[in-house]
Amino acid sequence: MLGIKDKNVNVYIVDDDKLVLKILSSKFISISKYNLKTYLNGEDFLEDFIKFPPSNKSINVLVLDYQLSSNLNKDAKNGSEILKFVKEINPKINVIMHSSNNDIEVASKAIELGARTFVKKNENSFLRINNQIKAVINENILENKKSYSRLTQFIFAGLLIVFVFLVLFEILTD
Repeated sequence: MLGIKDKNVNVYIVDDDKLVLKILSSKFISISKYNLKTYLNGEDFLEDFIKFPPSNKSINVLVLDYQLSSNLNKDAKNGSEILKFVKEINPKINVIMHSSNNDIEVASKAIELGARTFVKKNENSFLRINNQIKAVINENILENKKSYSRLTQFIFAGLLIVFVFLVLFEILTD
């Protein structure tokens, strides 16, 4: 399978702002067939992510709010803590940090912890997030093609060696 279908892409959105979740999820639903899950806090996401780990054959993207807060849980983890934990569980997950915070140090820390990129919350957020997801998909397609190409080369080399041995065997037995 060289191509990646939208149904093989899991997009998790974690944001404590219900309006942001609704806007992002409705836009993704209208333009894609990604497996989309939304969470109002990082703890619920982590619980699901641990209980139901995604397949290694799927592409997994986490859109994670940096400034998570909770009125119900004063000890709620912020985005950086969730990012660090989720990367320990699955280093291959692609994390897009999403925040209204415009501090370069916050963005740098997110990248340092393993985020793919940092997207500032504004009217262009969805477009930038969607472009990042498409880039992740294209990178996976390219990697699949490279693997397929290496496999093809290996098979060809093996067949060539067998052919040479058969020719040599035929020459030596005559």
